Amino acid sequence: MNFVNTVRRRSGRLIRFGCSSVCVLAVKIGLLWLFERYTSPRTAYGLTHIGIFLVSYFLHSVFTFKQDPGFRGLIAFFKAVAVIKLLDYVLFAALITYVPESLLVATAVTGVTFVLRFFIMRASFQKQGKENGSQKGSQDPPSASSRF
Repeated sequence: MNFVNTVRRRSGRLIRFGCSSVCVLAVKIGLLWLFERYTSPRTAYGLTHIGIFLVSYFLHSVFTFKQDPGFRGLIAFFKAVAVIKLLDYVLFAALITYVPESLLVATAVTGVTFVLRFFIMRASFQKQGKENGSQKGSQDPPSASSRF
């Protein structure tokens, strides 16, 4: 029964993470499509990550984890997701060699790293909430399963 309550309590955050991630993916695909017109797919993907980093931080801090965005949080977020962004880029660079359709590869790589990104970001925002002296973003209220 404890497991069921835990899943119910945290499902709202996971749903919000999924919604934010879909928005970030849409921005990612749009930027990649734009940059790819002027440069190679690998360079375009690297440039895209700079843009989506800020979009991702803002959406996940405000919507997913319900914390106020700030410079300290941005630095903590960067430290937490730098490795996953590097993994994302390496997977893209390797796959683009075999599959020339960059938008398809970007979508696939994002899907593969989805769960890993959730756990890394959750840990980052929980730590940030503890450092700021509040538990605002560390856990959803028990009624979170009934609303986003």
